[in-house]
Amino acid sequence: MSGQGDGVTKNVLLGKLLTLQQDGQSAISGPSNWLQPIILEVQTGLHEVVDELERVVIPDAEQRQMGRWHFFVGSPGNGKSAGAGALARRLDARGDTILDHATKKNLRDLSPSEVPYRLEVYKEGQNFPYLYIAQDASVLPDPYDSDADPALALEELLIEAAQRGVSVVVCTNRGVIERAFSRGYLDPEKNGEGWFKAIRMAVGTESPGLINLGPPLRKRVFDEIDVGVTSLDQRSMVLGSDILDRLILTAIEAPEWEACNGCASKGMCPFRANRDWLVNPELRKNVLRLFLHAELYDGQVIVLREALALISLLLAGCPHDYNSGPCDWVHQRLDAGDIFALASRRLYMVLFSSYSPSGLAIDREDREIQIDDLKSLSKAGAGTNDHTNRSLKFVVSGRHGTSTDVGVQRLLGRGRVFSALDPFADVLPSDFLDRWNESWTELESGKEWLSNIERACFACWDDMQKAAAASLDSSPTVYRWLTRWITSFTLRAGALVEGITTFGDDLDELASILSISGPPNAQQMVLLQKIETTLAHSLNPASEGLMLSPTTSLHGDWAKQALKPQVSTGGDRAITAHLTFGDPNGVKIPMSTRAFIWLKRKAERAMASETFPNEYLETARDAMLRVAVTSAYDTKDGIEIKVTRATGSTIQIKRSHGGMFIDVI
Repeated sequence: MSGQGDGVTKNVLLGKLLTLQQDGQSAISGPSNWLQPIILEVQTGLHEVVDELERVVIPDAEQRQMGRWHFFVGSPGNGKSAGAGALARRLDARGDTILDHATKKNLRDLSPSEVPYRLEVYKEGQNFPYLYIAQDASVLPDPYDSDADPALALEELLIEAAQRGVSVVVCTNRGVIERAFSRGYLDPEKNGEGWFKAIRMAVGTESPGLINLGPPLRKRVFDEIDVGVTSLDQRSMVLGSDILDRLILTAIEAPEWEACNGCASKGMCPFRANRDWLVNPELRKNVLRLFLHAELYDGQVIVLREALALISLLLAGCPHDYNSGPCDWVHQRLDAGDIFALASRRLYMVLFSSYSPSGLAIDREDREIQIDDLKSLSKAGAGTNDHTNRSLKFVVSGRHGTSTDVGVQRLLGRGRVFSALDPFADVLPSDFLDRWNESWTELESGKEWLSNIERACFACWDDMQKAAAASLDSSPTVYRWLTRWITSFTLRAGALVEGITTFGDDLDELASILSISGPPNAQQMVLLQKIETTLAHSLNPASEGLMLSPTTSLHGDWAKQALKPQVSTGGDRAITAHLTFGDPNGVKIPMSTRAFIWLKRKAERAMASETFPNEYLETARDAMLRVAVTSAYDTKDGIEIKVTRATGSTIQIKRSHGGMFIDVI
């Protein structure tokens, strides 16, 4: 922390947090920053894996003859390299030497632009490595090789590791390991080798265990290898986990925030206000709930890299706005009177409207009309005061506007996940609208979430409302456009304070179902039965039956019972519901969250079937058809098959009491 004079200070934590954004130097955990202090770190199951690896990858004093090959498998950004980095830090602290295989540079000397394919770890005084680390198996050993193939490079790495008998840690995207498997599982020259057995284990077609390295061609570090796999796919940090909550707590409880206490700009700083919001357990809970809803709605978890970038954005803003950092930007905007730029970085606007931080209309033509009407309120003689006029001019002129390029576009971009959960995307309760409309009665509550930013903005809005009401020259639409601008802030604030967002209740119930670990409770059972009944009618209408072909449909009591869909519950922090048909232990089919929401709302609100997007259930319908075709349905009593002939008549085949009856109808 350092003083700025005139009562303004700097919080050095904010500069550190900026490096976690997606274009920041700490966004990707790579070898060049593995030995640097970790800005935000909490203990997770990954640390337990690293604890074990530290013990088993190293030859011990008794010359243990079993090493470890360990695969971290998952999606980009979910912490694979962070696990390898944690291990490297521990080995470096032991005094071991870690070198880039290609350049022989020490890990400590690597620049951010150097991304080695393979690192080799040596015990002190040894001239041969005992461990290979492939920190990103999608990186190529030779990036200039036009014929390079990550899957082939991984094969070659494992073959060499088997020959030398060294431990290996591999971080790989699932696509690379699956490509290596698909290329070799039918190849007799590969599929019998121990290294390929390790690939089978990494893919999941075989349980982790020991592999045979084959006869030694040279002296080996280890004669036996135990294989371990850590799958990081679809591991939520919110559903059934407190990891994201602990990351936020680590950021907001950092001692550097003490620097803000003596700052003259503290009351108008959106980052300090956002931090204070998150300190409140109930308000933080609503933010975490929104993150969970984003995962459920999108069917994709918020990975570690995205989570860190979001925390950074909420607490330090966007580096594209700055010449010299977040604190200086706050001081400059405050000195200029640009209070709506400060308001645009309040967390409710960042999460719901980062693509339109000013809160103005998104449509270009609507925005031009809105700006013209707002401009009329700052003209000479309009009746607004100088403070309002100065603040409003920044909005309508676009000068000093905050950046819309804030990263994490999958979640924050226009038309992306958080915008789908924006309260403006749904019908809001009337009592909620009364509390959070343009008169903003909640401002009088004095609750913890309020900052001087909201009070300053409302003072300007109140001034503009009075001017609009008093002026005989105002456009008849000026009050409507002013109200629309005000509520773009107030309703979003209310949504995050009260936890009222689009699909909020529906996604809460989905989360409840996904968290079931035993028999469902009464409320969960009622919901499951409603979903399953509505789904059964949607997939297999009584009038149409199950279409086996364009001219043939399956009906009857057997079809209703044996092909009844069931929603499976629980499943290791899964964020997607699954379906089975007939046998609850059969193949599980992923169920679109959008389909779940529609089915729930149809069951509760009698929505018209025509409103349902059929593509949501195509996979389920295909799965139900496969179950029917493979179940020898033609031998079952209680079935009815209808075949429509070219003449327009229908052949009806019924099976009952072991007999078959055929009619033409």
